Amino acid sequence: MIRIRITTLVALVLSAMLAPAPSSATATIPVTETITIVADEWCPYNCNEDAEKPGYMVEIVRRVLKKHDIDVVYKVMPWTEALEMTRQGKYNAIIAANRGDAKDFIFPEIVQGISIIQTWVRNDSKWVYQGVTSLDKLRLGIVSGYYYGKEIDPYLRKRESGSTPLIQAVNKSNAAELNISELLAGNIDVILEDRNVVDYYFASREMPAGIKAAGNPVSIDNYDDTYLFVAFSPSHPRSKDYAKMITQGMQEMRQSGELKEILSSYNIDSLYRYLGKPAKAQ
Repeated sequence: MIRIRITTLVALVLSAMLAPAPSSATATIPVTETITIVADEWCPYNCNEDAEKPGYMVEIVRRVLKKHDIDVVYKVMPWTEALEMTRQGKYNAIIAANRGDAKDFIFPEIVQGISIIQTWVRNDSKWVYQGVTSLDKLRLGIVSGYYYGKEIDPYLRKRESGSTPLIQAVNKSNAAELNISELLAGNIDVILEDRNVVDYYFASREMPAGIKAAGNPVSIDNYDDTYLFVAFSPSHPRSKDYAKMITQGMQEMRQSGELKEILSSYNIDSLYRYLGKPAKAQ
């Protein structure tokens, strides 16, 4: 009887020693989700994907979603490709979009950016914007696929589809930078571009601005044309969840001072009064 009990005890001990131990990694490390956001370069909103400073909107999205154990991969590509591939569901979101760019996408309820589109000419030019017809005979530079606002977009689409050689619609990942360079070189007469993008272009290169604003074709009161967001794919089942996370997360960042800290690092403190607040509906 004693021998049987000892044998049974030894067997139980050996069984316990040989049993696989619970995985501490499984117990302590949460499963991390990964999403991909895409756009063309549009500094300071979103910059080069390999840059130390990838853009303030990219930083906001990463910080907010990290709190939900979601990693964010950011990729740069031409805007038309980013828009279409995200609409189809290949990517999760586009960044720095207005409602006119992607009406069928899922948007947060608060503002992540303000875009002020202006006409720009070289410093030696005397031309001033006086309505869309004042652009008729000028070599005009735009970015392919951008929505420039209800006041000027129909005119641009008409010119873009025509046979005139006087419009340059760039479809590259660094389209804004290329248009500014072409304007400086005298290869085009005027470009449509965001003020913050132009200012950041020259400031980041520590060079004097060689171009100047020549009028506003887009009214800042048209919220659908000026408010910017990270816009989530209509094809992804969790897009509404991500949008709610951004809405809540940016409000918390505004209260904590984290939002102001990010904007200051890009020298765009002037945007602070608009961001993290409810977006007005048109």
